[in-house]
Amino acid sequence: MATALVDETVQSLNVRIEELEAELALAKVARESFTPEEPAEEGSVIRFQKYNYGYTFAAIKVPNGLWYLTQDGSRSARQGHAPKTWAELLAFIGPRNWHRIEVLS
Repeated sequence: MATALVDETVQSLNVRIEELEAELALAKVARESFTPEEPAEEGSVIRFQKYNYGYTFAAIKVPNGLWYLTQDGSRSARQGHAPKTWAELLAFIGPRNWHRIEVLS
């Protein structure tokens, strides 16, 4: 007589995991449609929070299209952040913090 090494409970869990992974993929695609749009004007200023609300950053858009953060990159990596493109800035802010971006000017 043969004995199954994996019972039906594990098989149903595997099916559920596959369903959840498919839902996650759809949610990621939907999230991409909510990517914040870059303010068009030079000199635009935004502020945002990250690091569990502990610190507020500001960034300004300069004529070359780069964004300079309140902590500039002229110092060591521990003391500042290099100028960033909009895509790099959004990655730095992180999708979970995008709802905290505010345009000040």
